[in-house]
Amino acid sequence: MNEVHSFQVTGNWDGGSNGSGIVGAEGWTQPISIPSQFSGPGIGASPEDLLISAVASCYIITLAFLSERRKIAVEGIEITASGEIIRQAGGTLKLTSIALKPVIRALEPDEAGKSLLTDLVHKAEQY
Repeated sequence: MNEVHSFQVTGNWDGGSNGSGIVGAEGWTQPISIPSQFSGPGIGASPEDLLISAVASCYIITLAFLSERRKIAVEGIEITASGEIIRQAGGTLKLTSIALKPVIRALEPDEAGKSLLTDLVHKAEQY
């Protein structure tokens, strides 16, 4: 039987489209607003920032888990994540892509270790 884990995020918003708000969950809160690129106040994180951050954090945690499972000594992982959004006809926005660029700091892997890390980088994308 599958294990079920539930997560809850709460939020509030003050004002109209130029307002701001806060989202959070157990142990964290984050100010939010519409980004300045979309004529918003640019206070705190935007929904786009949070979505791309969620993908990036899921990816690096998965990559760390897979590396540990394969007994690769990883000192750390850095990631740059970027997303592209287009404004469609009618003004709606659509996320079209997210690109992830990880940098893994591992303890002097040999060629086989480097090859395995490369495989894990691609495998983590599938999760």
